[in-house]
Amino acid sequence: MKKRILILGMVLALVAALAVPIVALAGNTGTTTVSGTQASVIEVTAPTTISFGAFSIGVNSGQSATNGTVACNGTTWSVTAKDLKVSDAGLMTSGANKLAGKLQISSQESSGYAAADVGITYDSNPTTLPFYVKQNVLDSDKAGAYTITITFTGVIDL
Repeated sequence: MKKRILILGMVLALVAALAVPIVALAGNTGTTTVSGTQASVIEVTAPTTISFGAFSIGVNSGQSATNGTVACNGTTWSVTAKDLKVSDAGLMTSGANKLAGKLQISSQESSGYAAADVGITYDSNPTTLPFYVKQNVLDSDKAGAYTITITFTGVIDL
């Protein structure tokens, strides 16, 4: 019986000795850091197309049926609207023909008009882009279907 108790004691001692390093190994820990960076983003949707239809002599006015929009995660931003053509900048053209007067653009119906090649700037508030245009047509302007493309460019102020 003494032998059995002695063997049992040795087995228990061996189990205890082996268990200590396992617990010690399980106690070792490490950490992992997870990080990410959200880039500043601005998304500009230009106002809808404007059609004057048939011009009349004098000042023709129009506005976009749907305002443009801006979505931005930056604190401050701006959007410029302007004609970026190098040749005949600000002028509506029909092939080689161009209207004598520059297209006038504004974010307000009654004021703030600027020539399309100079452009206008929308600031951070509001996040909609109303768009108004005026085109003076002279009786000396040649007949034609005239167009101009206004580019809306968003910039996040860092």
